Amino acid sequence: MDIIYLEDWPTNIGNTFIHLGSLQSLKTASPEARINVLGGLGRRLLDVMATSGSQKVFRYYADSFSFIRNFFGKQSDGISPNLYQKIFTQSVKNTNNFYDLSFTLNADFVVLSGCVLSNQLSLFSRSLKYHTEKNRKIILNAVGGATYSKAEVEIVGNYLKELKPYAFISRDHQSFKNYQEFAQHSYDGIDAAYFVSDYFSPPHLNIPSYVVFCFDSQSEPKINLDCDIVRTSHYAYPFSVSRAKKIYKKNNLMVSDNPTDYLTLYGNAKELHSDRVHACVAALSLGKPCKLYSKTKRRLILDRVNLGDITKGLTVLNLEMINKEKKKQINFLKEVLEGR
Repeated sequence: MDIIYLEDWPTNIGNTFIHLGSLQSLKTASPEARINVLGGLGRRLLDVMATSGSQKVFRYYADSFSFIRNFFGKQSDGISPNLYQKIFTQSVKNTNNFYDLSFTLNADFVVLSGCVLSNQLSLFSRSLKYHTEKNRKIILNAVGGATYSKAEVEIVGNYLKELKPYAFISRDHQSFKNYQEFAQHSYDGIDAAYFVSDYFSPPHLNIPSYVVFCFDSQSEPKINLDCDIVRTSHYAYPFSVSRAKKIYKKNNLMVSDNPTDYLTLYGNAKELHSDRVHACVAALSLGKPCKLYSKTKRRLILDRVNLGDITKGLTVLNLEMINKEKKKQINFLKEVLEGR
């Protein structure tokens, strides 16, 4: 069995937790499979560099239209489907020059994971079309959306309806409800990053007790602590120099291109506080208590495993429950890979 695994862009180190976990689940489901992993940074770079200044303003601030409308008393659910489609189509064109190594490989299955049920799906459009025409089966393994807006769900849904993926495993229940009908086989799953504890066991650090702060989008909370603070940033590839400068001025800051550096730090911490969902997911999977300081819709991946209170205080993951969820998800993967 040959599997092509297409990574999305690793500008956020949390995406690497997703990929490590997704690959671990695939290897567990089919130990004998040959998995070729192909990087995705080139797609992201081509998309960003081909976008003009005016288009960037439109693309990255389009959702602010809803706030303006709400200010004037007009209800809005973000940008319209027509505008979202324009952004989606533009990204497809921006990646036309991408040399896709996956076209040169044999494959039975092509797998994507992570936050790809969004405009990010456009970066893989050309690849998925090619592999579908070659009768290769598309598996969306532990995937979810970005904003979960009406426009996102409609445009992504239309795309999946045409793509007809072979298997779809959601990473949150809302994504399952939105897209389950478009795949031949669908499963209400969990985020792939919960599998990182099966991939990596952190070595012991010979240092005093410490707490991890990972805040890339907001100020750190003021908490009375009786130990040191070690800071991390998931902003591993800073497209915005001004934003990076603010983050990189912090004391005791670790930034790395190696995801296991983060997993080692999180796995040895007393607790973790973060505005990054996947900092929490990784630490939780390693048995550490966490608190999330964000209202992002992506926290649905935490609700899926009964962690809805994680924004209210330190929360721990029920490891017995998550192990049962992982086993069921691997069994589903095993069945679809074996064609049952």
